[in-house]
Amino acid sequence: MKIPIISIVGATAVGKTTLSIQLAKKFDAEIISIDSVQIYKEFDIGSAKVKKDEMEGVKHHLIDILDPTQKFSVYDFQKIARKKIEEIYNKGKIPILIGGSGYYMNAVIYDYCFVQRDTGIKKVSLEEMLKYLKINFPDTYEDLDLKNGRRVINAYNNVISSGKSTADNKNGGNIFYKYAPHVIVLDRPRKIIYDRINKRVAKMIKEGLIEEVRNIEISYGRDLQAMSSIGYKEVLNYLDGDISKEKMIEEIAQNSRRYAKRQLTWFRNKLVDKYWYDLEKTDYTDIEKNIERFLGNNFK
Repeated sequence: MKIPIISIVGATAVGKTTLSIQLAKKFDAEIISIDSVQIYKEFDIGSAKVKKDEMEGVKHHLIDILDPTQKFSVYDFQKIARKKIEEIYNKGKIPILIGGSGYYMNAVIYDYCFVQRDTGIKKVSLEEMLKYLKINFPDTYEDLDLKNGRRVINAYNNVISSGKSTADNKNGGNIFYKYAPHVIVLDRPRKIIYDRINKRVAKMIKEGLIEEVRNIEISYGRDLQAMSSIGYKEVLNYLDGDISKEKMIEEIAQNSRRYAKRQLTWFRNKLVDKYWYDLEKTDYTDIEKNIERFLGNNFK
């Protein structure tokens, strides 16, 4: 029997965490975080990491499992997430995957194949990498967060090593043979998402995001994989004196809004067999009923 998986994606700040915990409690499930920053210890506020008291007793996986200095790739993530799926299923529970990274999500539930990176690739500038990708691998270029240097480097190294687009996996359009996923995309009107993002950024600052970044830098330095993420790179610019506090807050919110727009575009174009819900119009019970039907067919 295939492993039934509930997969929840959506733009940043749309409300994925609240729904995932409600579903986990109803369906006796455990949650696997699909997030490239929440996987790191210390990176709490800027990643909107779920707090212990917010978990409501639901078991969460792939949060706080790496030290800030450790390197981690989507290939590593695929391996460890699939192992967790097996463990949860073998306990008689339902795995719920939740996150905003569609690429990481697809890497887990689709039959993505990754190549071993060529460590002998010569160093080139980020500008040269972007130009090369835009000309030679436009689909890879379009999927990128162009301001995230680490992801640009990873994508460039991957296509140079394999000669193929990161989106060009031989079986990338097929679900991994062990899985039967129910993919849920959460949405709200753009204006409401943007307002929720603005409020989230204000809350992060109030909760101590600047102190969090300062403490991480003091303890581990700034040459960390997760430091290039939205919320962290802007604070570093502020700490360096390059921008004012007001400008820092504005840039975090603006970059988050842009990211949300890219996320929604990605989910529309790169996910198949998905159930799209506008949370301003959809009652949670509708989502639960659809999941009940799905589990009735796949988990008897």
